[in-house]
Amino acid sequence: MAFLDVKGQLAKLLATENLLIEHDATAETASFNTSTRVLKLPLLDTPDEHVYNMFIGHEVGHALETPIDWAETVPSDVPFDYVNVIEDVRIEKMIQDKFPGLRRDFVRGYGKLNESDFFAIKDKDLSKYSLIDRINLHFKLGALAMIPFSDEEMVYVRAVDDADSFSKVVLTAKLIAAYVKAQ
Repeated sequence: MAFLDVKGQLAKLLATENLLIEHDATAETASFNTSTRVLKLPLLDTPDEHVYNMFIGHEVGHALETPIDWAETVPSDVPFDYVNVIEDVRIEKMIQDKFPGLRRDFVRGYGKLNESDFFAIKDKDLSKYSLIDRINLHFKLGALAMIPFSDEEMVYVRAVDDADSFSKVVLTAKLIAAYVKAQ
């Protein structure tokens, strides 16, 4: 069985459902459609087992935890991007708790992506990034990037870390949006 077929089977096993798996040469990253149950994986120049397992773990986390109608349930005054970042943090923590063997894949996978400057942060002043972008990088890269936060911002970083349900994700996004607007 070819590498990509094995990864597709892994996704189905972790999700405990017969997801539709697509390997897409035009995809820049992995994605999952909660309605159609299609998990799309990019074709990377160098297949790296840890990166693929991390992508699969992330998207299977959505398959298992993200509500099917999640996009329709986000209030209009809550930025969609904020919800997306915080939900990604929540589902990555959940999938790694459910399948502890994936923890190494997440650390090594994000490390590989960082080495290749996937996030386009090399030689950038991260303190100039928006709060939600810094939160995103903090939870993906951790100590690899040493993301700067003020004491006041750390309150929101901890709130993201504590968001263990989708309703808390939306509430946290709303709180961060209000804080950013007040600044």
